[in-house]
Amino acid sequence: MTEPSAVRSVIVYDGSCAFCRQAISTIRLRDRDEQFVYLPRQTSGIEEQFPKLRIGNFDTGMRLFEPDGAMYIGADAIYRITLKLPYFRRLAWIYRVPLLRIVIRGVYSWIAANRLKLSRYCTDDCRIEAASEATFESVEGKSMPRYRIVISLVIVVVLGLHGLANLAKALMPSSPLGDRSWPFLAYGMYRQSYDPGPIRTTKHNVIGITASGEHLHLGPANLGMYPYALRRRYLDQLRRGSTTTTRFLADRINIDRQDDLVTAFRVESETYIISGTGVTLQAKESVNYPVVK
Repeated sequence: MTEPSAVRSVIVYDGSCAFCRQAISTIRLRDRDEQFVYLPRQTSGIEEQFPKLRIGNFDTGMRLFEPDGAMYIGADAIYRITLKLPYFRRLAWIYRVPLLRIVIRGVYSWIAANRLKLSRYCTDDCRIEAASEATFESVEGKSMPRYRIVISLVIVVVLGLHGLANLAKALMPSSPLGDRSWPFLAYGMYRQSYDPGPIRTTKHNVIGITASGEHLHLGPANLGMYPYALRRRYLDQLRRGSTTTTRFLADRINIDRQDDLVTAFRVESETYIISGTGVTLQAKESVNYPVVK
């Protein structure tokens, strides 16, 4: 085994895992100053150089050995690595948040336990040449795949919109922009909203009138229909003056009635005004529709 530099940190990973090799390739691309030495766990004689590898189960994650002899495992090792990498170090603070640290460790533990299954989704980029590992050469001349760039840009834009809205909320709490957290979500919620002021709404009731004069209040329950279907199929047609709708509705109700059949319908409409002072009944009207044979 080639002796690693005494002033560089050493990353020990599972060389038989394609997913792990791809992760190491990503770190190599960012390690422009060659701060790390990369060793597969399967390297001959590695336990003599790093006796701590004999302790514990290596399935818990990669190991990071610092020049002072300290060893970090799994998510803790990833955190120490990101502190030394450009761009990634700006996100390292997330790991210092206690709740997020618990989540990150849980996610890492799941990935470590399922790394061989995840390896099935790796492409040829997962391969690292053995000669490169033996001499600890950094990977050069490789660029990030285009799809990763697109995904990264989308994430940056989404986080940027969120940050901009929260900044506006903090600086301009009384402005319309300051009242919204996600601009595109706010558009979806408020694009069909009403202007400030009283709201007018109308409630419709359908009543069946039998031959004896009995009034039957009809609704989704006794008609066996969803409210939306009842309104679209019958109520809206009655209000438009459709004469055939009364016959279809009567057939649906009278199918279980032996006598005293429904011979007419009444649609009662109540218009309400909703304002800051409460709900007020503004108008009430009713229209009768006889059943047309």
